[in-house]
Amino acid sequence: MKIVPQPKPFTNLQALNCSFDSHGSVRILTDMAAAISQMFLYDAWGQMLAIFNGAGVLQSGGNGSYADATLAATILLYSGEQFDIRIGQQYLRERIYDARTGL
Repeated sequence: MKIVPQPKPFTNLQALNCSFDSHGSVRILTDMAAAISQMFLYDAWGQMLAIFNGAGVLQSGGNGSYADATLAATILLYSGEQFDIRIGQQYLRERIYDARTGL
């Protein structure tokens, strides 16, 4: 029997602060020194349009395509709700929400 070493989980974690808009959506993530880490842009239904890094450089989305929410450094996104990257939908406690269809 061969023992394969497993990678240590959560080795790249850092504490981030969330800045919310009036709807409760996470718009900006900052580190503990208040430096911007990521910024998010959504459409009216919660579909992520773009992710920018701290320098304002587009990381995902733009040019008419949606952003890849799996690149976000948090699972709290549109309306402050948890985004499940496995199924690509939001968990709203009572139901699952798909921003692509609005259902």
